[in-house]
Amino acid sequence: MEATPATRMFILRVCSEALPTLANLRRRKIAEDSTCLICRQCPEMSGHALWGCPAAQDVWNQCVKRVQKMSVHSDLFIDIWVELVHHLEPIELAEVATILREELQEFVW
Repeated sequence: MEATPATRMFILRVCSEALPTLANLRRRKIAEDSTCLICRQCPEMSGHALWGCPAAQDVWNQCVKRVQKMSVHSDLFIDIWVELVHHLEPIELAEVATILREELQEFVW
């Protein structure tokens, strides 16, 4: 995948569950509640925060058509990333990685 080193590192952190999601913070006893602060519907895990949350879906709905049409659901972003790798062309995957790092990272954290 053609992406900047910072983008590749961000994807590695996301797939390793190393981001400060509320679910991770609750597991470490830093936060009391893991419910997503944006939608208040689900625990804020990586898959929800970066893919499944209605706010994240608003971002993905502006992406390439193949991403818009994907129906992938998982609490863990690694599962979603594997599906993206299997279904997208390298240039589309690079676009998704860039959006994750530049748009959603600032929006969620």
